[in-house]
Amino acid sequence: MALFFLLASIQNTVYALEDTAVADTYDAQYTAGLAYLKQDSDEDLDKAIIHFKKAANLSPGDSGAYINLGVAYGRKGRIEDAVIALQRSLEIESNNPNALLNLGTVYEQDGWYKAAEVCFRDAQTLAPNAPIVKDFFSRKTLGSASKEDTSVKADTLIERGTKFFMAGNFEKALGFYKEAAEVNRSSPAPRINIGNTYLKMDRLDEAGQTYELAVKLAPRNARVRYCLGNYYVAKKLWKEAIRELERSEVLGSSHVSLYSGLGRAYLLEKEFPKAEVALNKLLKLDPTNTQGWYMLGITYIQLKNGWKAREAFKKCIENDPKFIAAHYELGWLYAGYDPSYARKEFETVLQLDPSHVEARKELEKLNRR
Repeated sequence: MALFFLLASIQNTVYALEDTAVADTYDAQYTAGLAYLKQDSDEDLDKAIIHFKKAANLSPGDSGAYINLGVAYGRKGRIEDAVIALQRSLEIESNNPNALLNLGTVYEQDGWYKAAEVCFRDAQTLAPNAPIVKDFFSRKTLGSASKEDTSVKADTLIERGTKFFMAGNFEKALGFYKEAAEVNRSSPAPRINIGNTYLKMDRLDEAGQTYELAVKLAPRNARVRYCLGNYYVAKKLWKEAIRELERSEVLGSSHVSLYSGLGRAYLLEKEFPKAEVALNKLLKLDPTNTQGWYMLGITYIQLKNGWKAREAFKKCIENDPKFIAAHYELGWLYAGYDPSYARKEFETVLQLDPSHVEARKELEKLNRR
């Protein structure tokens, strides 16, 4: 079965098009995209994507450009982008059978059989005689029993591995997770668990390789993207971490660890407004998170908002009175206009850590005034 099929009729004439010669109108850009899509080489698909994007921008309420953009992305193997484009076309025209058929094909390729089935069932009511629908349900009937047995066996192995993981026996857990991956090679779940175990064992390179395999199996899986982003955080590759964690959020992730990783990465990449947004999301989910309050305080210092920085550090200390760094930053912020308050904070730092050199220096400065 061809993975993707053309949705619009394309003339057999081979168009020789120069990008500079294409008028900046919807029809011209759309026609150019179809011509390059017909030729189907890797370079031509790149050009098709450019033209369909332009067409979509020129007429954002037309689903056709988004459908064919999804087709082009799919042929390039850019499954995540294909799904986004096809979903956008369905937001515009929910009963478009071509969009449903192509989205179902993408989901099936990516191993999301339930999602694929939903798309094909919806398409079946609109285009009951479409061969691709009949092919899907024929394959599903033939393969459903064996897939279900495989999935159950893999899940059982993962459960066994998780018991050892929770007990701290990572080598034993790894064995069960690897066996599960062999049993169900199309599922990302065993590989996520393998990667998480490698992280616990500080085998970072192996963790990264495993997460990359999981991404290939399920590029639209929010958990997979989060795990890969978390690996990049562990490697201190902040730009890569941001890319993957942002993708995870777009795909539906919304949890403390996600926003903690994003906030930290944004902060270290000096993307301070984005850090503020991520850390506020974190603290909405967990108002007692001391690291979140501390990072938010540092972010507000960089944004030159001293009042909000002071409030963030106070919240940090409220939840952990022994958080030395928050006491120090609070002392530093108050030193310019409330020396007595600053002095109290630096003294607290030295009570908690008598060897804190910077706090001692700041306190000596205040005492000389």
